[in-house]
Amino acid sequence: MTSPHATINFPGNHNQGSQVGVNSGNINNYYGGVPEQQAKREPFSTVPFNQDPHFVDRGDTLEQIHEKCSYPAARVALVGLGGVGKSQLAIQYSYQVRRSSPQTWVFWVHASTGARFEEGYKLIADRLELPGRDGAQVNILQLVSNWLCDERNGRWVMIVDNADGAATFFNQTAGQLVGQPGRQSRTPPSLATFLPQTQNGCILFTSRSGDVAFKLTGSRKNIIKVGLIDQG
Repeated sequence: MTSPHATINFPGNHNQGSQVGVNSGNINNYYGGVPEQQAKREPFSTVPFNQDPHFVDRGDTLEQIHEKCSYPAARVALVGLGGVGKSQLAIQYSYQVRRSSPQTWVFWVHASTGARFEEGYKLIADRLELPGRDGAQVNILQLVSNWLCDERNGRWVMIVDNADGAATFFNQTAGQLVGQPGRQSRTPPSLATFLPQTQNGCILFTSRSGDVAFKLTGSRKNIIKVGLIDQG
């Protein structure tokens, strides 16, 4: 005896399917189109400063920045006393990157405190219109870090300005259990956790501390010392 069977044709271009065995009742099929992907955004810059028309380079410093930042997953730091022009160099570099490579994202994050660092990531999430960024329980730092790790989003450069304090980036108790037994929770991870090293990204730090710069870059070779401009 031949088993009952049905053949159903679906109009349109979407992939759809239906499989029916022996069924003596009603068959209800529900079809949905493929979810639309987020519209692809054109790369932009979040640098909050205008380019200085009177900027004067000091020797080959900008050239060094470009060279060291050209490697995949690069981490580079400008180190010097306050007021010597580290941020101005970073600003100038950011504009040169956008001019020479319009398809590169450029992000600016203030890092004088943990709160300001998180504000910078919140701005990035808002500008990118990342889904879920306004959720009550969302971890903005993780959300932005995940986006940076996705190489499909293209090349990016992040400038982390005023990265002076080790305690801001490295929490000695990160991930430890705290609280009473049965009501324990883990302390937040260090901010450095949310600075990904990916093949499509580069991070440029400005810092007053050579030790902090070394911890963030992982190499003395990627530290560029910045001094006062010789007026002589």
